Parts: sequence; structure tokens; C-alpha cells
Amino acid sequence: MPDYFAALPSLDAPVEVLAGALDERFCAHAEAIVRRLPDGRFRRVAESGHNLLLERPEAVAEAIARGVSP
Repeated sequence: MPDYFAALPSLDAPVEVLAGALDERFCAHAEAIVRRLPDGRFRRVAESGHNLLLERPEAVAEAIARGVSP
């Protein structure tokens, strides 16, 4: 998988990064990603680990809805 970390500052759209609160390693990665984004937000999803789509699908759906709402 290519490493796009260096390209993050060039993104010109708002980005919301989600990570399960129980997955400390990925939360650290998400925080590092958000620090590089011009318009990034990090959301730590409670009561979930690494697989948000299976563990907290409603949280993922809410984030998608926020991103596509006018």
C-alpha cells in the first residue's frame, strides 16, 4: 500500500478521521494524520476497537452523513 502521509497537507477538503477508542495504536495514527491535514478532525468512537464498520456502523454512517450534507 502506498504511503500518502506526505501528501496529506495538500488535501483541500475537510476530512474527518474516525478510530475506535479501544484501538490505541490506530488512535495515535489518526491523530498524526489529522495534525497534517489543513482541515482535519479526529473523532474517537467510544466502545469500539479496530473494525468500526462491524462494531459501530451507526457512527460511521453518521460521519458519512455529516460529510455529504449540504
